[in-house]
Amino acid sequence: MSESSVFSRALSNSVLRWFGKYSYGIYLIHYPILGVLFDNFGGSILRSMEISPDATAAIVTLGILLFVSLIAFLQYQVFEKPFLKAKNIFDYKSRSQV
Repeated sequence: MSESSVFSRALSNSVLRWFGKYSYGIYLIHYPILGVLFDNFGGSILRSMEISPDATAAIVTLGILLFVSLIAFLQYQVFEKPFLKAKNIFDYKSRSQV
């Protein structure tokens, strides 16, 4: 199998494409959400880590990933999408056309 077909198949993967679409929102909001989560539930998470570190780490990671992804999806639908549609309103000219 050629390297370009492996690369093409990876880039056409629907999960990767979904995360690519919402990655900017994930980038923007993951840190504040982590801060709020650990400020409010950090002690409980640490106690749970002492009992079952692997299960706690998996559950917390999956929960954060799902929550941040949901918020990024909503942020895209409510804020980014309308601004992206607004690009069609304006007539853009490249610098070479000016």
